[in-house]
Amino acid sequence: MEKLTLPSAYDGARGWDQEVDWVPESTESQMPVTTDGETVAYILRSGDGYAVEARDSATGKVRWTSARYQVPTAILDEPNLGYSEDSPEIPQVTVVR
Repeated sequence: MEKLTLPSAYDGARGWDQEVDWVPESTESQMPVTTDGETVAYILRSGDGYAVEARDSATGKVRWTSARYQVPTAILDEPNLGYSEDSPEIPQVTVVR
């Protein structure tokens, strides 16, 4: 399990957590979680796709949840750059202001 740097607003006494248990341990990607210090956004499995959820970093209250979406799989012609089920790409989330 990867440890994350906590936002400064996070209060351990009032703490909350969210399990992101769909990411394979064998992945070489970063965890699909990001923060701007006030909000923590992460990707959840939702049916046969994904959804982004954002929580207040101090209280854990859900601020927003996206509609479900599917990530397209890129299949490249070069064998060393192609899709591999043994090493799947993990969708990521980024903070933009």
